[in-house]
Amino acid sequence: METEVTELLESWRNGDEQASQALWPLLQSELKNLARSHLSGQRPGHTLQATALVNEAFIKLVNADFRGASRKQFLALASKAMRSILVDHARSQKRAKRGGEAIHLTLTEVASANADADEILLVDELLSRLSEIDERMGRIVELKVFGGLTYDEIASLMDISSATVRADMKFGLTWLKKELDR
Repeated sequence: METEVTELLESWRNGDEQASQALWPLLQSELKNLARSHLSGQRPGHTLQATALVNEAFIKLVNADFRGASRKQFLALASKAMRSILVDHARSQKRAKRGGEAIHLTLTEVASANADADEILLVDELLSRLSEIDERMGRIVELKVFGGLTYDEIASLMDISSATVRADMKFGLTWLKKELDR
């Protein structure tokens, strides 16, 4: 299946619309699980549903450069697109709100249903800063906090050891906690 998905991704990227139609059934359940994982960290009553998030991410990926991407790499791109969609959604909610209060949160709250738009935006900003310091570490923390992936899933996706994921995660979370405490 991995080879078939990679070939279909390349065909799709080269403009073959039938390839995208053939690709959808092969990745649909994985993309929906990824979307559910992203949405599990959102507040109750979130207006986006898993199917809508998958569809928006798929549309966003139409213009992405995934030439030569494997199934794992495509799913990582999809996860990043979903994060971007949720952050954009949070930004639009924040613009709709008036006023503002100080933000006090933990990463556990962000990963739970207690995170509001301001909190999601703050963590997104901090993850961007962490990625500037160490791109791999930022990606690992993003996949864990926003994507809800396990250490082993992250290791497999990024083709690194679980020990490396754990070490980067520990340092990344320590850095984020220090920044959140400011």
